[in-house]
Amino acid sequence: MKHRWNAYRMILLTAILVVAANIAAHRFDRRWDVTGAHLHTLSAETKTFLSTIKEPVRVTVFTTGSAPRYLKDLLQAYEHASGGTITAEIIDPLVNLGYAAQFGTIIDKNDTKAFLRSGEKTSDVDFTNEALTQDLLYFGLLRLKREVKNACFLAGHGEYRLDSSEPEGLKQWKDRLARENIQTQEIVFDLEPQVPQTCDV
Repeated sequence: MKHRWNAYRMILLTAILVVAANIAAHRFDRRWDVTGAHLHTLSAETKTFLSTIKEPVRVTVFTTGSAPRYLKDLLQAYEHASGGTITAEIIDPLVNLGYAAQFGTIIDKNDTKAFLRSGEKTSDVDFTNEALTQDLLYFGLLRLKREVKNACFLAGHGEYRLDSSEPEGLKQWKDRLARENIQTQEIVFDLEPQVPQTCDV
């Protein structure tokens, strides 16, 4: 009987410790971070910046196979610190080819990229050769918040075309500029003798 009572006490004590640990984890939301790039801990600067984001931002990360734990933790930390303004998803482009194609770029099976979208604005972060750190995401969000600029290109005299996917075309550069919040337009000096005021570059 005494042994049975001791067993009940141990079970009860274990249950209390588990509940207390869960309460502490939710209340203090802390973890040890021994990674050199602080992959699991958001800096005070990052948290302050995230609190200034008012428009919803969708972060889509493309990576093949099983996503590493640090990546899931980082995205969850961003979601939590933004108060829900930022939402994230991790997609395997080989499994979701149709969905990946909506982003207007070819994603190689060895590439790992994050695409950030807010309204009509987009930005992307390529972390194929390194871990996706909070700093890389931070600067991706900074680009997303930048004012949209207009880049004008001469046309009508044999110049390379913006919409051409041919080797001599500029479609790839146009798409890249769009992901940096830079719109493009072609101007013909025969029709417009002056550079339009809408052109920033």
